[in-house]
Amino acid sequence: MSDLQTRSFKDSEGRLWVVRVTVAVTNRVRTAEGLDFDLMNLADQKHLERIITDPGLFVSVLYEVLRPKVEEREITPEAFAEIFYGDVLSDALDALMKAVADFFPSARQRENLLKIWDAAKRASESAQEMLGKRIELETSDEKIQQMCEKALGGALPASAGTKSADAPPSSE
Repeated sequence: MSDLQTRSFKDSEGRLWVVRVTVAVTNRVRTAEGLDFDLMNLADQKHLERIITDPGLFVSVLYEVLRPKVEEREITPEAFAEIFYGDVLSDALDALMKAVADFFPSARQRENLLKIWDAAKRASESAQEMLGKRIELETSDEKIQQMCEKALGGALPASAGTKSADAPPSSE
């Protein structure tokens, strides 16, 4: 492991966690009760999607990967799960994916898994950007007016939403 980088992240309380995948780690994850996950299948799109889109699953997998250190620090599984949100989730997932790639003996396998991970991150970023643009389009003033008109069954008067000085006082 001389030329491989250390894979690490800091949790929400500032503790440093070093992620290293070994045969013992892959066996621990594979045989963890109720987990039904195998780190060696992360090149498969279905497994990759599961761990990316299910933070609960991801943190459970990560707990098993880091279990000796978690237990040494006397952190319960529930307390461990509490330290993961926001950027910590992203940083930890990145560290795990790179550590899984580091596990493989073949440079080609490592390279391919890192390419898959980079492509997945780019696809996720692109999807979020597209969603943001769609939200902007869907919530434009013109679009909101169209939705109101559709809901009310016709065009809104030009003065809709403004009070006229000539209008009788409201009974409110």
